Amino acid sequence: MKDYEKIRSKENLKYKTAMSLFQQKYRKKTKLFPVEGLRTILQALDNEVEIEYLFVEDECIQKHSSILAEKSLVEKTLLLDKQLFRNLTDTVHSQGIVAICHIKEQNFNEALQKGQRLLVIDRVQDPGNLGTLLRTALAYKMDAVLLTKGSVDIYSPKVTRSSMGANISMNIIQNAQTSEVLSLKKSGYALYAASLDAQAVEYREVRFEKKSALILGNEANGISKEILESCDYKIIIPIGNEMESLNVGIAGAILMNEIFAQQRQSLSQSG
Repeated sequence: MKDYEKIRSKENLKYKTAMSLFQQKYRKKTKLFPVEGLRTILQALDNEVEIEYLFVEDECIQKHSSILAEKSLVEKTLLLDKQLFRNLTDTVHSQGIVAICHIKEQNFNEALQKGQRLLVIDRVQDPGNLGTLLRTALAYKMDAVLLTKGSVDIYSPKVTRSSMGANISMNIIQNAQTSEVLSLKKSGYALYAASLDAQAVEYREVRFEKKSALILGNEANGISKEILESCDYKIIIPIGNEMESLNVGIAGAILMNEIFAQQRQSLSQSG
């Protein structure tokens, strides 16, 4: 077995950099983010995400050594003892491997050119909710995701974990301006806002156009007024009187399922 480089001090520069990536300001500064778990790391490689280096817990290196060699990652692998590695992970049952990856730059116009089904997330704050939305968006073949300024960082470790790596696999634009969201209409997109507005139409009664942008809003305040007023359709999911609304992750899943179902039906009818 190769004699891997070992880190035994928390003062090691690479280790200190990795530890800092739990904070958004350092992810933004370094343009790096952590990815934990072998499946998600392989997913990152499949999506051409560059790995700067990997940390592997001492006792886990044997089970990971063959895949590290296969993927030409041996030279980037650093070994940590149990305590140092434990500090680097926030999961209960770790697989003993963490990659430090480069953040890929995404272009707004390029994202629009890559598809016709868009998800717009307006200032969603909870990492679990965002992770659920991204995982669902990938499952229902949404082509790109736009997050407005004020939304939670997609490279948060909690988002990576809860999205099952969908934040790595999708075309995602962060910090989109309101003007960029509104410009979707000029690009031929119909805007559909999930809303509790009294004038909102039940989502099953709406026909989603070929170029559709589904907009979901902040957990407490919904979609910003400027965006909401510019939408072509306000849609609502009917529920019982016992609750006022659904969690944004659940609501998004229901609406993306409907978009997916309608477009599948259109394809089958045209075929």
